[in-house]
Amino acid sequence: MGTAISLHIADPLPVPELERLADRVFDWFHEVDRRFSTYKADSEVNRLQRGELDAAAGSPDLRDVLDAAGAGNHCINAGGDLRVRGRPAPGEEWRTGIRHPWEAQEVCWVLAGTDLAIATSGTYERGFHVIDPYRGEAAKELRSVTVVGPDLGRADAYATAALAMGRAGLDWLARLEGYESGVVTEDGRAFRSAGLPTV
Repeated sequence: MGTAISLHIADPLPVPELERLADRVFDWFHEVDRRFSTYKADSEVNRLQRGELDAAAGSPDLRDVLDAAGAGNHCINAGGDLRVRGRPAPGEEWRTGIRHPWEAQEVCWVLAGTDLAIATSGTYERGFHVIDPYRGEAAKELRSVTVVGPDLGRADAYATAALAMGRAGLDWLARLEGYESGVVTEDGRAFRSAGLPTV
């Protein structure tokens, strides 16, 4: 699971019984890791994500987790970073407006799609809060960077890194595999990658 796991059994049981209980606990952890690890290429959850395994053909545990997950069609917005899954209605895609960095009630782009992560890093709400690590100064060349792709954590990291890079971040963003971007510079110019899913 990529971390250390410890077990403390406080009951005064004989050592063989303690060992049996501990073995059962760690066997369970290993089984969960085999089924749900995002790091192991052959785990059920990764095979499902790649389309190699149909959910109905998965293990009972996998099916239970998917039933318990509830709505497969949703859009979650946390501070401007979004994760969309499924569809808002049959045959439709989620539509997401990317805020204009000067006009709060306007959008620069409207994105459409499903099963997407959308992250934006900008200076328009919190000021120049991202530091260019090479100069040790606040990054001021870009006003807004939006990155779209399959993973929200990565999209968020890419957006913040590009904001810190300034204009050099435009070329870097263009080379990212599997991720698209839209950028507004501090002097008001807009750039977007060819694959940005705009409407």
